[in-house]
Amino acid sequence: MIKADVATIILAAGESKRLGKPKQLLPYKNTTLLGNSINAATESGLTNILIVLGSNFLKISQSIKCKSIRQIINTKWKEGMGSSLSTGMKTVLNEEAVLIMLCDQPKITSKHISSLIDNYQPGKIIGSTYDGILGVPALFPKKYFEHLAGLSGDQGAKKIIEQFSENVISVECPEGAIDIDIKADLVNLE
Repeated sequence: MIKADVATIILAAGESKRLGKPKQLLPYKNTTLLGNSINAATESGLTNILIVLGSNFLKISQSIKCKSIRQIINTKWKEGMGSSLSTGMKTVLNEEAVLIMLCDQPKITSKHISSLIDNYQPGKIIGSTYDGILGVPALFPKKYFEHLAGLSGDQGAKKIIEQFSENVISVECPEGAIDIDIKADLVNLE
């Protein structure tokens, strides 16, 4: 798989209700949680990067330093992750594959993203395995685009991974288990 054929969608539309403030903007490694996800994607050599914003989109949009990154606003972000993924998918239909990432997995590295792409096989989903879960970041070939675009509500890419589990290659990623949802997660991260 040539990295130029891969679009990257970083989901960053959520309200962070349980945390009480936009987690996308939390300071982390001389940037923000969202900036860290962007760095992991760009450092792995990916260039076609799209961020789906929603809640607090003006404030978050202003924090994005790399001007070549496309920003899409999901006006239906309150409906859940599925609507954000569907919104993002509508802009990448001409690519050969799409990498789905979240903005709140701070330990995901460019090395892991590269390993997902290196494990690419035609027709196979390449997912990340952590804590007995098979999930994102995950690389989806074009044949799954329609399924991803059809997601709604709180259904994320994990639903497609589960639905087509016989076509999934897993790549170990223990650091994927760390995500930021509540204040205690921040303390554990530090």
